[in-house]
Amino acid sequence: GGITENRGIGRVVQKGERIVGVDLDGCRDPQTGAISQWAEDLVESLNSYCEITPSQTGIRIWVIGDLPAGDKVFNLDPSVGFYGSKVKIEIFTDARYFTVTGQSIYDAPLAERDLTEPFELINAIRRKHPVPKKAKSTATTSAATTSTEATVQIEKLGQFETSKYEIFTRGEIVSNSPFVIQ
Repeated sequence: GGITENRGIGRVVQKGERIVGVDLDGCRDPQTGAISQWAEDLVESLNSYCEITPSQTGIRIWVIGDLPAGDKVFNLDPSVGFYGSKVKIEIFTDARYFTVTGQSIYDAPLAERDLTEPFELINAIRRKHPVPKKAKSTATTSAATTSTEATVQIEKLGQFETSKYEIFTRGEIVSNSPFVIQ
């Protein structure tokens, strides 16, 4: 294995401990420390120990309690967070390894809570900020898109065997206007 950049001490959560970890990914701006409103609401609702995640872009809340049945991962609309597609709420129980950064915020101690209401709030947050549906790629939509958006022209130069991955990892941008990668 290599050296990981994940600073902080780790801990495995055991099933009998009833410790629940709630990760709020992409809810924090690492530059300003600003936190999304939905995340603030959840921190308030759980009112237990929480800290900034090692990435600095999320918050992890630790709480003692019994989790109601239901989803454990709640993907949210990326526009309600600070980091693109990684805006989600994830709940962990059972033997799961956690990194503890010690960068606590809000100074609340680890507390035992009834998780029914916070769990309802998480579901409500997802209902309020659902992940946008991807447009289906049928012939009609692509034709409609072409007329409104700038088109990309691809010139075929003889036989050519490569993958998009190769182009993006090994390609060199030779012109920005028109955009050309060689």
